[in-house]
Amino acid sequence: MRKTLVLINDFYSGGGAEIVMQDHANLLKKAGWKINLITGIKNIKIFNNNKLLVLVLNLYYMLFGYLIILYKLLKLKPAVIHLYNWYHILTPQIFISLTIYKKLYPKTKIFYSAHDFHLLIAAFPPKEKNIFYKIIRGSQGLIYYRLLRLPCIFDKNFAPSKTVAKIVDTFYKKIRCTKPKTIILYNPLPKELETQLLKHQKTWSSKNEPNQIKLVFVGRVTPDKGVLSLVKLLNKVKRKDSSLNFSLTIVGDGNELPKIKQIASKLAYHIKCLGRKPLLQVPSILKKHHALIMHSKPFVENAPLVMREASIANLYMIVPDDHGGMSEYGKILKGTFFYKRNNVTSLRKALQRAQNQITAYKVPRSSKKLQEIRTMFAPSTFTSMLLKYYNL
Repeated sequence: MRKTLVLINDFYSGGGAEIVMQDHANLLKKAGWKINLITGIKNIKIFNNNKLLVLVLNLYYMLFGYLIILYKLLKLKPAVIHLYNWYHILTPQIFISLTIYKKLYPKTKIFYSAHDFHLLIAAFPPKEKNIFYKIIRGSQGLIYYRLLRLPCIFDKNFAPSKTVAKIVDTFYKKIRCTKPKTIILYNPLPKELETQLLKHQKTWSSKNEPNQIKLVFVGRVTPDKGVLSLVKLLNKVKRKDSSLNFSLTIVGDGNELPKIKQIASKLAYHIKCLGRKPLLQVPSILKKHHALIMHSKPFVENAPLVMREASIANLYMIVPDDHGGMSEYGKILKGTFFYKRNNVTSLRKALQRAQNQITAYKVPRSSKKLQEIRTMFAPSTFTSMLLKYYNL
């Protein structure tokens, strides 16, 4: 079989899906595959000041965008196509491109990694207020998804968590598409990042015991991550229970950060904002803390990469219990305390449990568990799983 692979995603860089796609490309390249990336144009939200232009561009890509992808596929002639996301400018036209290409080259294998649900969301009623956009988008979802069932084009579907896999499988049932169950394929941890995490792995002993619990948040400081809400919630906890002694470090940037800095001096606990840091610098920051804390909204963290990294750094984790991805990873990775979102009493109890473990020098995970986690997210595990199906 020709070892030619095309990876498709709406953007080259940005969030978790983009990071995983780039890791995917690098790993398969090392395995001897010729890699080509097809990514979209810059987000057309840059035209938001002109609503008419936004509508015209959306309609253009929705009606004719598939020709761009088809042209590129015919030029590259890949043996394997692997799709991540294509939501912002082309869903569901991407399926038209894939269907035509598959008819021309029936031996081509086509796969889908559901890092989130962007690719599937067009099957459901659109939330856009513009009536023309809503009609066209809605009719496309009805025709391409529910009637023609074009998403059935994939040979296999992958997901980085059981939470995502379950939703993808439910989607396929709704469009009456008989597919094997979605395969769990954990996102690979880059070797250089693992090296830094192990180098700066947290050591737990009475020698470095804290006078306070040092909490850390790592990620976008945006409303979907719930950081400002978390800062305020922790303040309520501290005012309710002065016996809890904790601080919070925020690593990241976003539109909530200025507001957090503005109220920092008024809080009942100490907060430090480090801003955005290069990924390979994060392990040395994690080592200085005791617990990762998160407060993301539901369906934001489907397979939280930062929890994987915090677990290998051997930190405790404090996360909401109402979110599938965070709850699932928290149970798998161990060393996790759960709380009910926006509930002062629940978060206070989670912090108390964490404080009891930390002050007793209890280790979050055994060496055996840490090795198990490393194997789960190892690049070799990721690569061998893909090649198993690519070579069908």
